[in-house]
Order: sequence, then structure tokens, then C-alpha cells
Amino acid sequence: MKTFFIFLFIFSFLKLYSQEISTSISNTLRYGSGFERIGEASQIEYRKEYFENFLDTRIFSKNFTIGFRLDMYQQPEYGIPFRGLKKRYVEFTKNKISIRAGNFNAMFSKGLSLNIFENKSLAFDTQIDGIKSEFKSKTFDATILGGEIDFVEPITIKDLPPLREEKYSIRAINTELKPLKEFSFGGSFVWAKGKHPNFFQTQDSSITQVGEIFSEIRKKNVDFNINYLKKFSKINSIDISNGYAIYSSLSYSSGQFGMTIEYKNYAFDIVDYLTRISTQPPMSYRNTRMLPFQNPPIVHKEHSFTLLSRYPHIVDFNDEVGFQLDIFYALNNKTNLSFNSSLSSRHFGDFVNSNFVASKKEIGKIFLPSFENSRSPFSELYFDIEHFYDEANSYIKIAVNKRSEITYDANPFQIYKSPKLTTITLPFVLNHSFSDITAVKFAIENQWYQKKDDKYFNQLSSLQITNANFSCGIRYERTTNKYEIEGKQNWVIAECAYRFGGEHSLSLSYGEERGGQVCSNGICRTVSPYSGLRMSLTSQF
Repeated sequence: MKTFFIFLFIFSFLKLYSQEISTSISNTLRYGSGFERIGEASQIEYRKEYFENFLDTRIFSKNFTIGFRLDMYQQPEYGIPFRGLKKRYVEFTKNKISIRAGNFNAMFSKGLSLNIFENKSLAFDTQIDGIKSEFKSKTFDATILGGEIDFVEPITIKDLPPLREEKYSIRAINTELKPLKEFSFGGSFVWAKGKHPNFFQTQDSSITQVGEIFSEIRKKNVDFNINYLKKFSKINSIDISNGYAIYSSLSYSSGQFGMTIEYKNYAFDIVDYLTRISTQPPMSYRNTRMLPFQNPPIVHKEHSFTLLSRYPHIVDFNDEVGFQLDIFYALNNKTNLSFNSSLSSRHFGDFVNSNFVASKKEIGKIFLPSFENSRSPFSELYFDIEHFYDEANSYIKIAVNKRSEITYDANPFQIYKSPKLTTITLPFVLNHSFSDITAVKFAIENQWYQKKDDKYFNQLSSLQITNANFSCGIRYERTTNKYEIEGKQNWVIAECAYRFGGEHSLSLSYGEERGGQVCSNGICRTVSPYSGLRMSLTSQF
């Protein structure tokens, strides 16, 4: 209630002293009713009903913006029940200066030292509640911020209790000098005081200091940047962990051709094999790991095809080194080719002797990824061709992907070597436009899965019809896996969407969803198998 009166006062002040006030209001309502499977092998089915509503309001004047979001989800699809004012801020902008108080996002350079944001679908939220000041000019940029973060680890929300909550007080600064149009350099410093649950479910306190330097060169068709970071951590006032991170990219583009090479060397908190597996959920997270307000580039491709995202590579930002090469080439104005390749691994080989003493051994160069099994290698090759065949922008897209990964088991008594997971996937998309507003889209994805003697075939096909305000489609997924965790081999779901009044969009779906993992920039959660109805209504005013 106190916050409401503060916003009412500010709004009244602006109303009196400004004649140009505008508003933007959006509302999203989500409802679902059906059955969800949880637990080991998804053997427990229970009634699942959720209702969520997000009302987002912004009020603008010449130099001021007021924003707030009211959330209501006593029964969320995924997350912690909440009802009330979730986000609120006041922002002042004039010329080269902006000041914002309340909740805000921020990212320094490529996100190595600081990348704070919210992703509601993953129940991930590191937004700061505090104050941020920015100055931007042609030759100099600076950001100073401070505030509090209340963070809940998404993976512990449902299937892996107890809930893990972390709190941080943050002070940070980022500066960038641009002496030339083609060249810039800068640095950032982040200080964070944290409170974390430990292995014994008591509280640890931490002090983390992160320093980063970066530089970028832009000349004609070339863009090169490099970032280097050092991290220092104290747990309960004891120096316990230092780490570093390097990210670099080189891009070239010229007419029909474009290429980007990325390199990552993330060593925020390298530990031995036994320490790593003993501090994974549900037991505890290492309080010395990369902190949740840091989120650098993952340096591998995230796919839009469903089956290509079914078995994602989950980045270990604490211990991973790798490359990514991405190439685009336009054969002509109707045909495009894309190629992507990535390789990554841990820095050292993992070993545990018969006395259960763990060690890390340097196998190959630690600044380069390796195919050595003990370093848990991941590799991927992807290629697609897209061809537009008429003036209505109808197109055909064919892709092929091969992915391999080994999660190394250093247990000295393992009966067999750590198996390699290999998938080969062939997606195909046909989108035919009958006019500017009417089209039919057919897609099919075929995937061959193998992990040692475990071999099976996945297939997903979909058909969708769209026009200016309406779309409707059906998806069918099947597998030959006889040991699917929920005991099913076929899933069918129908979905429709309708836009009306120019401001409202309604979507409905009904059927069965296979479930699996969902990832965005290295942040992942498990989606449980679900059957039933889903509804979403979005309105813009």
C-alpha cells in the first residue's frame, strides 16, 4: 500500500507539471488445466491447474517514465506463488544522462561480470532492486549501480527441494572509452556480498569481487572484441576461490557472406570430479561458483527446432573451454546457406583412484578444447539450406545436425567407459504462401539417438494454417524408445491462435506434451510431461 501511494504521488506530480503524458498497458493471462507427471521417471501423475496474470503498466512524460507490474499466480505453471506488486521503477532521462530507481536489468559488455535479467518462462530472475545511473556520449560511457538481488535457483523450485534462495547486495561500475570511431576499450568492477545456504542448510556469507577489461575494434567489414575477467571469492571471511574467464569473437561480413568465430575459456571455479558431483543439486550448489548475476555467451548454437533442443548441451560456466564457427552465405537473392560448428570440453582430465582420491590431469592444452573422454567433450555440426521459390516468400528449408557429447564418469569401479551420446537430426520445413496473409506450414523433424546400446528414433511433425488474424495447427510426436520415462511413445497436440480487435491475442492448445529440457543462454529447466488444456490471452492498450 505504501508503494502504491508513492506511485500515485509521482503520477500526480507529473500530471500537474507536464501536458504530455501517455501510457502503455499490457496484460497477459495464462491458464492451464490437466495432468502433469513428476518425480523419478515421471511415475507420479497429479492434477495440474494453474492461473497466472501479469499486468504491466508504463506512464511516460517528456523526461520521466514510471513503470510497475502486478503479478498474480497463486498456482503458477512453474515458479513460486505470488500476488502483488512484483516490479516497479521510476526513470529520468535527459540528454546523455539517465537515472532509474526500482527494479532494472543491466549488462556490462558481453555479460561476463554482470548480466541481470528476468526470464519468466524459466522462473529465472536476477533483476536488481536499487538505483542505476548511466551517462552516454560519443567518446565515453559510464554506468554506476547498486542494490539488492533476491534470487531463487529455478531448478530447486519443484523437483529438487529444498528451495535454494540467495541474497546479494551489489555495487558495480562500468566504463567505456571510445577515442576513435573504430576502437573502444573499457572495464568494469563488481562487488557483491551474498548470503547462501550451504551443504548443511545453514547460511554461508560471501564477498565476491569481479574485475573485467574489454576492447573492441570495428573496421570496415570486421568486428573484433575480447574480454578478460578475474574473480575473487571469500566464504565466511576465508579466501577460498579465484577464477577467470576469457571471451573473444571475430566477425566478418561482406554482401552475401558473413562469418563469426567465437572463443570461450570459462574457469570461474574449476574443481575436481568428486567436489563437482557432490555439490550438484539436490544437495547444494558451490558458493564459489559463477554467481547468478553473471551470464556470458554460451558459444554454441541454440536451436529453434524442437528435437534439436530436446537433449541440450548444458554449459558449465565454471569449467569449460571451446570454439564456435558460424557461417552464412547467400547463393543468390532466393537461396541461403548456413553452417555452424562448435567444440568444447573441460580444461583438465578427471580421475579418481581406488582410494577415492580425485585429481585433475593436464591432457592436451588447457586453453584449447579436446576430444579426450576424460575432459567430457561436446561437439556439434549443423548445416541448412533455405530457398524462397515465389514472390509471396514461400520457402523450403532443409537442415542436418550431428551432435556428440560425453559426460565423463571418473568412478574407478565403473564397469564400462563413459558412453557417448550421439544424435543425428534431419529437420525439413515447407512454408507456402497463398497470399500476403494466408499460408500453410508443414515441418517434420527426424532424429536418431544412440547412447551405447540404447538406440531409438524420434519424429515430430506439424501442420499449421495461418491468415491475417487466425492460425490453427496440429503437432504429432512419436518415439521408438520403449523406456520413455512416462511410458508413452506418442503425443498429439492441437493449437489455435486468434487476434481480435487489433489489441488482443488468444491462444488455445489441447493435447499431450512430451516434456524435456528447455534452455536459454545456458539457463535450463526441466518441463514435466503434461496433458490437458492451455490458454493464453494477451492484451495491449
